[in-house]
Amino acid sequence: MGNQAIAAAPPCDLLVVDELGPLEFEQNIGWRATFEILEGQKYKLAIVVIRPECIQAFAKMGFAFQVEEIRS
Repeated sequence: MGNQAIAAAPPCDLLVVDELGPLEFEQNIGWRATFEILEGQKYKLAIVVIRPECIQAFAKMGFAFQVEEIRS
């Protein structure tokens, strides 16, 4: 249901995705529709939370991005 909602989302100024991790990158489940939205660039700015161990996998997908590490 979540993937359907993401896929149907209209263009926006700010896209926020919390979070992508092993489900999406290793198991090919979870918020997979997020990648299609990012490819389509129907937003002005995207903030995508990605688990640190998955940043390399995201980088291999060819998206331009900037890493901002947030520590608690």
